[in-house]
Amino acid sequence: MRTKFKLCDTQGSERRIGFRGFLRDEGGATAIEYGMIASLIIIGIIAAVTTFSENTSGMYTSVATTLAGG
Repeated sequence: MRTKFKLCDTQGSERRIGFRGFLRDEGGATAIEYGMIASLIIIGIIAAVTTFSENTSGMYTSVATTLAGG
């Protein structure tokens, strides 16, 4: 007895595939790859913003100290 899984394709019609077909389906792997790429981009943006804010904070502190006469 073969196990059948129902999956929907992009047109909305149903198709049946067996367990081996289910294992060969790479649709989920593509979604995971896009998620990993997006997370790496987000980590890069956070690192850049953190570095920029630290440098900007130091600059404003330096300007405030200079203007205060210290």
